[in-house]
Amino acid sequence: MRVPSDVTIRRATSEDASFLRRMLFDAWQWDTDREPPKYDAERDGVPIGAAWYRLFTQGTAQRGYIAEVVPELAIAVVDSARGSGTGRRLMERLVEQARTESRRGISLHVNGNNQKALRMYESLGFAESCRDAIGPVMLLSLGDHPSDP
Repeated sequence: MRVPSDVTIRRATSEDASFLRRMLFDAWQWDTDREPPKYDAERDGVPIGAAWYRLFTQGTAQRGYIAEVVPELAIAVVDSARGSGTGRRLMERLVEQARTESRRGISLHVNGNNQKALRMYESLGFAESCRDAIGPVMLLSLGDHPSDP
């Protein structure tokens, strides 16, 4: 397939940050038949954080993968809002959504150097399931059988 002649391919710059974030979201949301729950946090109408989870297969697994029936969570909060409780509120909303959907658990992967995030996840009930060179994969068990994701 050829790129149409009216399309220019160029190196992205910092001025493209907003568009690149949108494209990252679109890449994540590529399968429109599987709408995952997602939440944004705002302060005075300005986005300050986002969190979501989605299911993966073994073939599409990410770092936080545990099982095809356990969604993997992703979360980010802007620097200026970290430590304000925004991440905790986003996480609590996703946990509530997962319970509503009768999920058996939620997983995530975190950098082992991110001690604040690790403490927050642990305080929400996440426990280390396994570990790679970057950090732990953590699981919050929501089912009747904690050892069965």
